[in-house]
Amino acid sequence: MISVLVVDDDKFARDGLKVILEQDVDIRVVGCAADGIEAVALCEKLRPDLVLMDLHMEVCDGIEGTKRIKEKFDNIKVLILTVICEEENVLAALNNGADGYTTKEVGHEQLVQLIKSAVSGVKFVHPQVVTKMKDHRDTERAPTNHLKIRITDRERSVMRLLVMGRSNKEIASSLELSEGRVRNIITSLFKKFGKADRTQLAVFAVKNNIV
Repeated sequence: MISVLVVDDDKFARDGLKVILEQDVDIRVVGCAADGIEAVALCEKLRPDLVLMDLHMEVCDGIEGTKRIKEKFDNIKVLILTVICEEENVLAALNNGADGYTTKEVGHEQLVQLIKSAVSGVKFVHPQVVTKMKDHRDTERAPTNHLKIRITDRERSVMRLLVMGRSNKEIASSLELSEGRVRNIITSLFKKFGKADRTQLAVFAVKNNIV
């Protein structure tokens, strides 16, 4: 059973999320909080497996709340669920230790799956979030990538599919490669850009106009 703490300053949203999540037999909502400070206190008391965190809240927002939770309880996963997906907020939340980031437009079944994935250790930024970040950059007409690190056309193709949220199997199928070859390419990209996981690499690729 996965224990979840819901954090949102809107009581209607908290109650709605509780009802939605507990329709799944593997999830139990053990508590609700209205801001980051209350969330930290409840984490101390309830020790949930995951905190489902809104971003924009008075007193203590989700970015600061995530930081405080991760500093005290590094084993508790934090999944950001918000309407807002500007690049600055995504990066700040991830830098503070968030284990995933998605929007409130996500479907109920997808949200449940994201919670289960986060608890199992899979870091994730929903493709819709990354796409919106990329659209925003395209609108601003940001300059093309100026990084000195060179990547091959194959590596760029892999990164493009990774940003779209594709699995290794899906990338391999699209590019007619073996899964082992895809894993090796992604590992090489981690080393080239100094990134620890797929989420960091995807956000970095969008931020620097690599894809």
